[in-house]
Amino acid sequence: MQQAPFVHHDDTGWRIGNQNAWVGTFRSADTVLFRANLQHTNVEVWEGLGQNFAGVLICDRFSSYDSRFLEK
Repeated sequence: MQQAPFVHHDDTGWRIGNQNAWVGTFRSADTVLFRANLQHTNVEVWEGLGQNFAGVLICDRFSSYDSRFLEK
């Protein structure tokens, strides 16, 4: 994902017992990555993209994608 010029990302939540969880999908032109997480923050976004991602992130407007939080 780190070398991709653009990545589409979306996630959906569900409950495991009494705990919230999310599965995130990261899609570039040639790769699809699924990540299951117990948190829903910008940390999980960076872990999926990779710390050196410099492309364009295409996503909805959920607060964890806010550019103020994604700036390095």
